[in-house]
Amino acid sequence: MNSTIIINVIRFAVLIIVQALILRALNFGEYSYYFKLFIYPLALLMLPLKMPTWITLLIAFFTGLTIDMFYNSAGMHAGACVAMMFFRPVFMNILEPRGGYENNPLPNKDRLGNSWFVQYIAYCLIVFMLVFFLYETFLFENFGKGIIKALLSYAASLPVILLLIFIFNPKR
Repeated sequence: MNSTIIINVIRFAVLIIVQALILRALNFGEYSYYFKLFIYPLALLMLPLKMPTWITLLIAFFTGLTIDMFYNSAGMHAGACVAMMFFRPVFMNILEPRGGYENNPLPNKDRLGNSWFVQYIAYCLIVFMLVFFLYETFLFENFGKGIIKALLSYAASLPVILLLIFIFNPKR
C-alpha cells in the first residue's frame, strides 16, 4: 500500500479520535455556548489537491457522519464538511501558484509556502464554521448568534490547527 495513503489514514484516525474523545469533552465553562474547538477538518484539508471533487465530497460526508455519531448532532458535521469540500476547489483556484499545482501534490507549507497554506486553511475553515453554526442555530432570529459562534469558534480553532501544522510539519 502506498505510504501516502497509510499516512492519510493514520492522520484521519488520530484527528477524529482526538476530536471525538478529547475535544468534545472540553468544557469552557460559561463560554462553552459561544465556541467549540474543531481540529478534525484538518484531516480533510490534507487530502491531495488533485483528488476528484466527488471523492472528496464522499470522504467529507462519511467523516462528518462519524463525528456526528459522537456528537449526536444529526448531520450538522456532515453538512459542514461537505460544504467545506465543495468550496475547496474554488479556494484552490483563487490561491493557485503561477506555475500551477504539481501532478498530485499534498497540501503542505514546504511545497506551496506558508502564506498559501495559511490562507487555504483559513478560507476552508471559515466555510466549515459558518455552515456548521448556521445549521446549529437554524432559525432566522438566531442568525446573529450563529455568526458570532462561528467567528469565535473560528478564532479558537484556526490557531490550534496552524499550531498542529507547524509542530508536526506534514510532508505527506
